[in-house]
Amino acid sequence: MENLTYSYAASLKQRINCWQKQYSATEDCQNFKKHKERYSHLVPEDYEKMFRMNRLDEKQFDIGLSSLNEEKAALLFHEVKEEAWFSLHQSLFSSVEQPIKTRNLQSALRYHVAYYEKWMTQSLKKYATRLVITPSALKDSVEQFQEELFFLARKTLVWDVHQITEQESFKGLTKEEEFKKYILDYLGTKECVHNFFSAYPVLAKLLAIRLQFACDNFDMFIDGIMSSAKQLSNQFAVAQPFLIDQLNVGKGDSHQKGKTVIEFRLNDLPLFFKPKNLEMGNRFNALLRFLEETISGADFYKVNRIVGPTYSIEEKVMHAACTTKTEVEQFYSRYGQLMAVAYWLGSTDLHMENVIACGSYPVLIDIETIIRPKFLAEKKPQTTQQIIERNSVLASGLVPYKKQENKSVAIDALSGQKQKLPYKIRQLRQANSSEICFELADGHMEGAQNIPILNGKEVDYRAYRTFIISGFNSMNEELLVHKEIFLQRAEALFANVPVRMIFRDTQDYAEYLMFAAHPECMSNYIERERVIGNLWQAEFVPERLILEEVKAMLVNDIPLFLLNSSETSIPVAGKLVKVVEESPFDVMCRRIRMIDKQWIQHSLLLLKESLGLLHYTPVDFSISTSSVNDSHQSSVIKRAGEIGDHVVEQLLWDDTSQQFLGIKVTLNEEKQPIITYMDDNLYDGFGGIYLFLLTLNHYVPKAKYQDTLVQLEQQIFKRKPDQAFQGIFTGIGMRLLVHFFAAELLQDKQHEAALYENLCTLSEQELPESSEWIGGTAGVYTLLCEIYKVYPYPIIKKLLHGYADAFVLEKNLDYSFAHGYAGILYSLEKMDEVLQCKMLDKKIDQCKFMLLNVLEKEGIHNRSWCRGLAGVTHVLNVDNLKSKIRSLNANQLDDCLCHGQAGILTTEELLCSSLVQTNHVHLTSDAACLPLDLFTGASGIGYRLLQADRHLEVRSILHLNFDEQYEKTTLL
Repeated sequence: MENLTYSYAASLKQRINCWQKQYSATEDCQNFKKHKERYSHLVPEDYEKMFRMNRLDEKQFDIGLSSLNEEKAALLFHEVKEEAWFSLHQSLFSSVEQPIKTRNLQSALRYHVAYYEKWMTQSLKKYATRLVITPSALKDSVEQFQEELFFLARKTLVWDVHQITEQESFKGLTKEEEFKKYILDYLGTKECVHNFFSAYPVLAKLLAIRLQFACDNFDMFIDGIMSSAKQLSNQFAVAQPFLIDQLNVGKGDSHQKGKTVIEFRLNDLPLFFKPKNLEMGNRFNALLRFLEETISGADFYKVNRIVGPTYSIEEKVMHAACTTKTEVEQFYSRYGQLMAVAYWLGSTDLHMENVIACGSYPVLIDIETIIRPKFLAEKKPQTTQQIIERNSVLASGLVPYKKQENKSVAIDALSGQKQKLPYKIRQLRQANSSEICFELADGHMEGAQNIPILNGKEVDYRAYRTFIISGFNSMNEELLVHKEIFLQRAEALFANVPVRMIFRDTQDYAEYLMFAAHPECMSNYIERERVIGNLWQAEFVPERLILEEVKAMLVNDIPLFLLNSSETSIPVAGKLVKVVEESPFDVMCRRIRMIDKQWIQHSLLLLKESLGLLHYTPVDFSISTSSVNDSHQSSVIKRAGEIGDHVVEQLLWDDTSQQFLGIKVTLNEEKQPIITYMDDNLYDGFGGIYLFLLTLNHYVPKAKYQDTLVQLEQQIFKRKPDQAFQGIFTGIGMRLLVHFFAAELLQDKQHEAALYENLCTLSEQELPESSEWIGGTAGVYTLLCEIYKVYPYPIIKKLLHGYADAFVLEKNLDYSFAHGYAGILYSLEKMDEVLQCKMLDKKIDQCKFMLLNVLEKEGIHNRSWCRGLAGVTHVLNVDNLKSKIRSLNANQLDDCLCHGQAGILTTEELLCSSLVQTNHVHLTSDAACLPLDLFTGASGIGYRLLQADRHLEVRSILHLNFDEQYEKTTLL
């Protein structure tokens, strides 16, 4: 009867195959229904996927889930006893008695350990004196293997201690004595240990499987060394006989039947044995050599390795200190250069464990993801932010991904210090007591070897950030110059080479394995399958690969998939499974072709933000003057054209998503510079750029403007606008304004039709509660009034009457035009011009009173249109404001339209200003990012210049009319 308990180690499929001819499913598949009611990530579609890939149906599943009785167990055991793991497990206990050496829980594993030790000794005999592993090295590797098995068994062993001590009466004993009694009575003999595993048959199965893996992998290790003897001699100057005096097994994750990295010392030379083909590393070395030959000053560390079909032997790159500060500077400059190379190749997942700081050289190791594919998941629409960041150096993992939140752990390759984990981990406590348990405690992630050492201390990279930027910039400049030959060399090197595919985070796999180590999962295989079966909840992992994931995880391996870099499919069980939309090789080539100055500039800005070097200050940007002298053009039109040319040249086009992308620098709530991503809005998005180029092209037509306008129209107007109406700068409001300006300027019927369509849409929308100009109703009221003067549609007047009736003046606003009472007053007066409604007079007086009252209390401290004097003088007489002005001359403005010179200068002042007379614009941003937008960037300056030409009919974008009513600021 005892052996029948091993039937619980049978898988669901084994149970189905064994029972389905003799047993039927329950009525309404009750077993399956109860199974689904238990907590799980799976939804009905996931079960269908699981059934389909396992060639099962609901009734078969129900049969497999049925409880065991003696008859069923006997049928199953007949199958189980024929399996290799069971034979190995039984053979462990046919050997001589192994006395307990140390009274701890690890003693339950002494028969496995003895078998492993004996296996290694026997395997080494075939190489006799040609390969010797010292006893101390063998002892260390045996202890490491024991720790691996104990990690798998410890939850069950602790559980069993508590089960036994609760059942048995250990009167008069201390907790420590109870624990010793448990060890002696329940693990003390071969029979006791065998009985323990009979109670936990799944644990017995897993330990036997992992034991066989370890034995096979040891053989692979020593066979690989001996097969590579000639190469070891040629590449590492290591000759036979071989002596291994250090052996560290189990470095890193376990893949493909227990294979892990082995660290060893061969004839005094530290090496790694990696059970995988690392041809990618050799190809990368060849690329680095090419760069050294092509680019003056390029100097990289190339890792020495031997590559076999299924394994590689690699030098251990030593974590060596820098001797001088100059070497540290060289390290970070080279780091920036490596980042640029990784950026061009599209590398991902290069984190702190992938970089070794070897003196003045940063060394990349384990670079199986140096090129990447386009995953099936990437067919899903992406935001502008996702597109830009995934195509930037941030994706490499070599820099912090923006600013690390306090609750997260930094794993990028610039970080690497020991860090406290943001969550508690379970740690074994009271290990020699019957109260042994797992308690939640603070956990730490050990530091890596990626940080340079100087004078015995780790270097803080923040002191050397400018060297990283310098290295990144210099390598990018060189790669742009040598782009064609770089592409040719990359094409020659990276075709048909293995690339690792990462479908899920390794931590996700590890968490499933942690849950699957629960004692219930070690007692009944179906419980383990239930936990790991949650992998079927995966939207973008190909179904056939989920089956392979589950198989690997059931034997405690982390799934590993390798793809030929030139292919899109992986061969699985004789069939090709498509796993990527585009091969890694094609993605790399397309990426290299795509990279230009604009892409590099965007990546540089994200890098600066990541390193905390982003700035938001007034900057003088140079916009080149045209060498063509057209006597028919005024100075303002000529300058507007030069700005337009520059804007078009600086726009970032993404060929994959067929759209323009953009970023700009601004301040967050804490007044820290951050990157924001441009959308289609009028204020600082592509809507405003479109309006500027549309106006410019009308007066100065150019093919490049027209091509850009066609693309922008597709991008802006083919998308569905936001549902919530938020003023005239976004969504429906932005479209109304742009279509109106375009219809009037171009006399275009299509824009006029679109204008009317959006008016109808507006009539069905709820207006925002806010009354302000930019984000509220004031701008809408004014825009409708201006439209009505040109296109007197009845729907407009109807809307205005409704809005006038419903208008209630907000309290506690400021005096400004963009955000306060000045803009609201302006809009009410515009409505009154159209409606001539006495009801509005009272509201206008009320608004004027509130405006004057705020001015009296606060005064004016700013000259800008948005929040200062220029906006207020548009609705109030200047002479009445002189007493309210406070220290305006000390206020420094940039040149933008919203809050700078372009928004306050009269035409006469503008013509004499630096905006016309020089080739510079003064805008607030980072020096690496010229703002291109309408209200805070170059497009707004260009638009204002067009408006200043008396021969052109260009509406003010600030007040939506044709009348220039700016007061001369020089009078103040």
